Amino acid sequence: MIFLTVGTQLPFDRLVELVDRWCASRPELDIFGQVGAGSYRPRHFSHTPFLSAAEARQYCEQAELIIGHVGIGSIFTALELGKPILMMPRLARHGEHRDDHQEQTLRYFASIPGCYPFATVQELEAAVEYVRSTESTQTALPPFAPESTLNAVKRLLA
Repeated sequence: MIFLTVGTQLPFDRLVELVDRWCASRPELDIFGQVGAGSYRPRHFSHTPFLSAAEARQYCEQAELIIGHVGIGSIFTALELGKPILMMPRLARHGEHRDDHQEQTLRYFASIPGCYPFATVQELEAAVEYVRSTESTQTALPPFAPESTLNAVKRLLA
């Protein structure tokens, strides 16, 4: 199963519509989306506007891969679970956010194993095919900082 999430704070119709266009030519795919409060409603995959945090986490755990906006919560959840995440940033010029910090965040995370940027249906297809055809060497990110990091922070604050 592929899980699409746009996060909980803002709609992201451009992403939902792009994934829906991709799904139109891939009816064999099992995709579920948390699509937010936007005006676009997909026709080619199952969806709901919102999920609780526990429900979203359950979908992430069950997913083969995650498609989402460039939200830190989505990224860290995917990394913590060792799941590949395919990301498209919200852009201020499209009225999707107040600034382009998601583009900056994407540039950083694109260098992290398991994080894949896309902007078009073709790039999404290529990223999905790459993830599905390569043996994953991605390791899960620990949910908590290592003891050595916590001790270093404690020393700095002391």
